Amino acid sequence: MKISDRIKDSDNKGNVTSTSYSMNDFNYFEISNGEDFDYIEPKSNVYYEAVELDENNNFQKSNQKSLLSEIENDLLDNNGINEKSAEKTKNHQDQNLSDKNLEEKKMISVLNSVEDNNIDEIQKKKNNEDKSLFLKEEIMENQAETINGRTKNNRKFNILKKSLIEKITEDEQSESEPNSRENLEKIFKKKKEKIIFAYKCDLCSFKTDSKPGLAQHQTKMHLRSNEKTKNEIKINDKVISKDVEEKEIDSKSIKKIMSDSVLTLKEVIYDQEKQLDLNMKNRIKEKDEFLTQLPEKNGKIKQAQAELDAKSRELDHLRVQFEDYRRSNIQSASSLIEVLIERDFLKNQLDLEKYKKSELERIQKSLNSSLNECRLENINLQAQLNQVLGQILIWKSNQFIMK
Repeated sequence: MKISDRIKDSDNKGNVTSTSYSMNDFNYFEISNGEDFDYIEPKSNVYYEAVELDENNNFQKSNQKSLLSEIENDLLDNNGINEKSAEKTKNHQDQNLSDKNLEEKKMISVLNSVEDNNIDEIQKKKNNEDKSLFLKEEIMENQAETINGRTKNNRKFNILKKSLIEKITEDEQSESEPNSRENLEKIFKKKKEKIIFAYKCDLCSFKTDSKPGLAQHQTKMHLRSNEKTKNEIKINDKVISKDVEEKEIDSKSIKKIMSDSVLTLKEVIYDQEKQLDLNMKNRIKEKDEFLTQLPEKNGKIKQAQAELDAKSRELDHLRVQFEDYRRSNIQSASSLIEVLIERDFLKNQLDLEKYKKSELERIQKSLNSSLNECRLENINLQAQLNQVLGQILIWKSNQFIMK
């Protein structure tokens, strides 16, 4: 969406003396010489006006009081915004309040006939919607702060501007006379003279309420090919000399821009009101459909609750069976462990017997081999003994012969 509607006023010499911005159904938005800006969800009708800042970049209290008193006086003097329209607005608000109370009573009577579970579900849904709406507003506010790059003082400044023109927006919403456009033009014509800007351009009649806006204006409008020149400036896409007087800006064209801007704003207001009515009808239709489907949903909830109870009973039965199975498994495991221990013991005993038997066999074999060796040695010794005995006999026989 592109916002380039700036409503201006000029003095007798054609110099712009003030600028005001207005936009229907927006909380915060930034206008910078017709540049594009991010769309923000509509919330309420707000008009923005700038007031003078002091040396500390804070709004002056004297201007607050004077602007507020002047706006109230203008509201009393305006033909289209008088006591009659205020009374009409009050009656309209009372009617809306009574309708709202009637709808709330109807909703309460319906909800009382529903069980506690269903009431909790509806309340939870409503809380979620309220929470989402709160988060949505908070996100919108954070986006506005990011887009505008406002400081804390500028935020207070915006709140002040909203409070100063709140009565104007409420009265214009309730207007349905044919001269509402004329009333809007009169309001802008009166208010634009009261707007004071803290920053002014030295090269042209441009005024703004922020220092970054002034720097952006001077960069875009008074530089050619991004090169600063001493004798030339750029105004309305035309490079002219500084010697040319600024009175060439036609005041009629400025008034035409103001008139076109008012028309555009009224069209936007009408479109927004039409969209709001359509949304309200859709919401009422959705509410009626919900109330119609409520008994059916209640029956489904009861059926689901019965199924849930049956499943719970089945689960309890399965839980009991599982406990019995677990106990039997524990007992079986204990007996199995005892059997395994006994089997391991017997296996160890058998292995020990096998080991003993193998050792005995080995010892028996070694003893047999040792016995055989002893026998052979005994045979050898017996042969040697027989040989010695034979020699002894031979020797004795020789001795006997010699005697």
